[in-house]
Amino acid sequence: MHYISDMADSTPVSGLGSEFKQHIQQIIDDYGDEKFLLSLIEVFIRDGMKALEQLRNSVETGDVVRTHTAAHSLKNMLGVLRFQEGMDLADLVCAQLDAGISEPDKSGLGDSPSQELLGFTTRLIEDCRALITTSKID
Repeated sequence: MHYISDMADSTPVSGLGSEFKQHIQQIIDDYGDEKFLLSLIEVFIRDGMKALEQLRNSVETGDVVRTHTAAHSLKNMLGVLRFQEGMDLADLVCAQLDAGISEPDKSGLGDSPSQELLGFTTRLIEDCRALITTSKID
């Protein structure tokens, strides 16, 4: 039987790699309850997928209000699992929308913050799914 804390070498990850594994281990150390963490991750996957789809759709349609709402929802979800990078991206999306900047990066120098948030959250959900798939907690 695998426990989350034993997954350091065997959890397949999509792109966040060892940082994801270390982060999960730190949360286990802090909470001290793997079952609780597993339940938080399951909720994050379920609710995160909904917010991710809302963000994707609102960015595609240019709906600033829905983009702001989705980014703020993701920030809260990411905060529960203490993923600071994602929270910072969500904060940036919200701040730029509040300042009237709907799609800030038109220069071709990189992805907009909303696209970065989409990418980060997608990878994180994939990693969480892999963790759930390979974990069995009684």
